[in-house]
Amino acid sequence: MSIDGYGHPDIPSGRLVLVRHGETEWSKSGQHTGLTDLPLLPEGEKAASSVRPVLAEFNFVHVRCSPLQRARATAGLAGLEVDTIDPDLLEWDYGGYEGITTADIRKEKGYPWNVFEHGIIRVKRRAKPSKKSRREPHACCPPSTQCCMTVTSLWSVTATHCASSPVSTCAETRDLADTWTSRQVR
Repeated sequence: MSIDGYGHPDIPSGRLVLVRHGETEWSKSGQHTGLTDLPLLPEGEKAASSVRPVLAEFNFVHVRCSPLQRARATAGLAGLEVDTIDPDLLEWDYGGYEGITTADIRKEKGYPWNVFEHGIIRVKRRAKPSKKSRREPHACCPPSTQCCMTVTSLWSVTATHCASSPVSTCAETRDLADTWTSRQVR
């Protein structure tokens, strides 16, 4: 990567495409769904299939996917051929708040709790996700290519910016991913 006359690095070519997993029972009810491996609802399967024509227009050279069944099913229904199952793409670990709604947590706490400011209740888990602290989302792609990641964890951040579409190709995705990652590993 070269630096221009002002000290800025070149803008990488290619795109990072994020696909949100389809709806599950808990995402429908608003329950925090992190590492609990829930299947897609029929509505989630339909939504995942609906992005197939949009994704067919891309020439993907690399597709990464969370190991959770909702992400793998979404990728398959969307017509993506996953080449890497990546545990670093697991959802946020909600710990003791797994399966509980934000409204219920706030009622119990008595203040406007949110995971970014107040954190979670830690619980011991049998299997832990990878401890890698950070990944450059574009590092997996050669220049001038398309890259797709079926992700569950990044979507909570990306959806706030790109809520109008289940497929995000916005330029801000990299910044959103960096923001999410830095918050997760504090």
